[in-house]
Amino acid sequence: MIAFSREFYDRIVGGSPALRLLVPLVVGIALAETDVIGLGARWWVAMVACLLVATMILFLKGKKTITSAICSRGFGIAAFGALVCVGMLSDFVYRLAHTTEWPTGEYCWQGVVAEPPRVTAKTCRFTMIVAGNGRESKVMTTVLKKALPSMPEVGDVLRFHAEITKPHNDFPKGEFDYALWLRRRGVEGMAFVARKAETVSEPRADAFRSGLSFLAGLKIKALCVRHELLEHFDTFERDTTRRSVLAAISLGDKSMLDKSLKSQFADAGVSHVLALSGLHLGIIMMFLLFMFRPLRMFDFARWAVPLASVVFLWLFVLLTGCGVSVVRSAFMLSCVLLLGMRGDVFSSFGNVVLAALVILLFSPPSLFDISFLLSFLTVGMLVFLMPYYRESHWRLSWGRFAFVADFVYVSLVAWVMSAPLVACVFGRVPLYFFLGNVVAIPCAWLILVVTMCFLLLSWLPGVAELLGMLIDGSLAVLLGATDFIAGLPAASVEVSLGLGGCLALYMMIASVVCFVLSHTRVHLYLLLLSTGLFLSFLLWGV
Repeated sequence: MIAFSREFYDRIVGGSPALRLLVPLVVGIALAETDVIGLGARWWVAMVACLLVATMILFLKGKKTITSAICSRGFGIAAFGALVCVGMLSDFVYRLAHTTEWPTGEYCWQGVVAEPPRVTAKTCRFTMIVAGNGRESKVMTTVLKKALPSMPEVGDVLRFHAEITKPHNDFPKGEFDYALWLRRRGVEGMAFVARKAETVSEPRADAFRSGLSFLAGLKIKALCVRHELLEHFDTFERDTTRRSVLAAISLGDKSMLDKSLKSQFADAGVSHVLALSGLHLGIIMMFLLFMFRPLRMFDFARWAVPLASVVFLWLFVLLTGCGVSVVRSAFMLSCVLLLGMRGDVFSSFGNVVLAALVILLFSPPSLFDISFLLSFLTVGMLVFLMPYYRESHWRLSWGRFAFVADFVYVSLVAWVMSAPLVACVFGRVPLYFFLGNVVAIPCAWLILVVTMCFLLLSWLPGVAELLGMLIDGSLAVLLGATDFIAGLPAASVEVSLGLGGCLALYMMIASVVCFVLSHTRVHLYLLLLSTGLFLSFLLWGV
């Protein structure tokens, strides 16, 4: 058991030293975000962090007078505490940087539309970057349709009269805290526009957009380019349902997806196809490497091809709006491509941990974003188990058809790791996920690759028409399959799982993995304990 525990530790921590930094950082962010330690205590936290750093230095210098074992343990405890404080401080800094004091009363404001509008029967809702109080702030703006001269698009600059307030809940606080959700997305204000909103003239709009910060301006320009690319789909796709799915899969625009379509994909267990992630970026990376393949005959291709692939990957991330799952995947793939230039080997699990560490340092509230949690839980378990899976007798027995075993492995692990969190947040779990992925993933590959070719060759009428027909046919197959699977009996079952039950279930999954890999009595006891906790939480409804 000791030998396995050492091997287990080396696989997790030894393969990714960044995990030693990630765990205390997550603890600190969780303490700050759940207000266990409030924003007002930030100066005390900073003082404690300084004391802990000083303690670490003392333990380093005390090796001559104190035994090395005591120094190592003391240094480790002090370092853990210091990193917890760093996690809290990073969250405090982020909250202070994204907090704006708005004036009381109605004023005239000016802002640029920063995301595709979400249209309802009477209103239009979108995020704006508003200039005021000497800074740029994200404001969730709800506008009556009758108050708009025309439907706004990304990049349009509007002038409107409204009272902007801090994010708040307009309804009795229940299970969903809308204000907290907005704050964690970086939204600093809310506005309801009932009076006429005016579109600013183009010269003044250009002047406003040029005054934005570099990153905000770059993102707005990228989203404007995405809007222009989406207009190319009108040449072959007239069906609104297929067009909305195509926009989501190819360019990450989910603004046109309605609730019934999202529910259909969720019940079929393939909603991840609509959310850009590692699957989509992996397809694009292989497409880019294939396009650059003729350059391999030149000596400079060793460094030029990876660099060009990384640049195109991040341009695509920018076009899609820089979602957490896309950024994580792009960071991981960039590490693989760039380190491959030198022939270095970089642990895939280390890529996942390092990507999580970077994202949390720059955006601590991402820790409570379900896309962040699903992304890292699923990918982390996939890459952690990969060394054991590759050596398994089951995979080796498939021989040249090992890709079938790989598909089953990825689908099963992804479902097991996502099901508890999905049940906790959404209250439903799809059962025919494997059947859905058999159709959805090949269709997603075909749609994404052909769409990239279509956008590159749209200037050739005959070729563009042929590619458009192929995309339309793939969308028809995907929608037909998901509709059939979602309509099967018990395709999606309702599950009532609280936070305690969700954590206990993940503990049980980890215990199962440890027991299967080690077959030790200690891990069996942990499995029995976690199972008892899960059943208790399930019966109590916690």
